Amino acid sequence: MPSGVDSAMARVPSEILDAFFHGQGDVLGDVLADDVELRDVTLPLPITGRDAVVARLAVYDDLLEGSQTEVQTVLVEGDRAAAEWILRGRHRGSLLGEEPTGAEIAVSIAGFFEFEDGRIARLRIYYDAAMLYRQLGVPVNVGGPASPITGG
Repeated sequence: MPSGVDSAMARVPSEILDAFFHGQGDVLGDVLADDVELRDVTLPLPITGRDAVVARLAVYDDLLEGSQTEVQTVLVEGDRAAAEWILRGRHRGSLLGEEPTGAEIAVSIAGFFEFEDGRIARLRIYYDAAMLYRQLGVPVNVGGPASPITGG
């Protein structure tokens, strides 16, 4: 296993997941590679670079008040890790032009991490965006021309 991978991977369940969704750019700066790539199931293209990834993940902190991450599962093998977690919080920020509803949300998320030189080089996250939008009161027309998922 490459040097530094063990310590970074050990931080995946708690420190890193909390930092992702709570705007803790300082923590993320320590664990993300300079050229990290984030693939979010809801975005058509990956986000590349530490600053761009930190900015994208800060959107979740702006969106949810009192957000918490509840880690369900973490698997580590070699220089890769997989995690399942639940993100919970109260809707406080606008999303897709919709004003905050104050609704409580809970979204199950799966993430796959690849490490290089002890830092996260690639991250892929998957979640049911339609379920999130419904919980936030955002109209969803899955697959239709006005769907927030398809970008139409």
